[in-house]
Amino acid sequence: MCHCQQSNSVDEPCKPSLLQRVFALCLFLGISWLFWRLYQGSCGQTDMSRVFGICEFKRSYGLPCFACGMTTSAMAFVSGDILGALYIQPAGAIICCGLVIIATFSLLIGFFGVNFAFLQRPLSPRSIRYFVISLLIILAAGWAVTIARAISDGKIN
Repeated sequence: MCHCQQSNSVDEPCKPSLLQRVFALCLFLGISWLFWRLYQGSCGQTDMSRVFGICEFKRSYGLPCFACGMTTSAMAFVSGDILGALYIQPAGAIICCGLVIIATFSLLIGFFGVNFAFLQRPLSPRSIRYFVISLLIILAAGWAVTIARAISDGKIN
């Protein structure tokens, strides 16, 4: 047991282990790389349709899938148009906000060695279930908005 895990210790907080710091830095670099690629797509330097392809669901059924507009929303988000990203696909903008928060914590843990106590607690199956349910609700709500917008624009009969 680490000396700082004892209840009577007030000297200094535990620092993250080397493995935790490397994992956090890799997570930060991965999210940064994703945002950089999306930014290149928004500037026209990368053709995102070649990266992600055309939506087969939309082509087959004529309806937007749950992820339709996510890439466009994320490209608007990284370009700084956060309200535009929310308008294009609300779920995409919310997921991008979550990725920014994760990247910020990862940078602080990996580069500066900050240890957050609330991140050290093990996740209970209940909290994982709530996270998955909330993510599904966000995706379903974004899909509903996308379908409603397609119907109002006359793209769906």
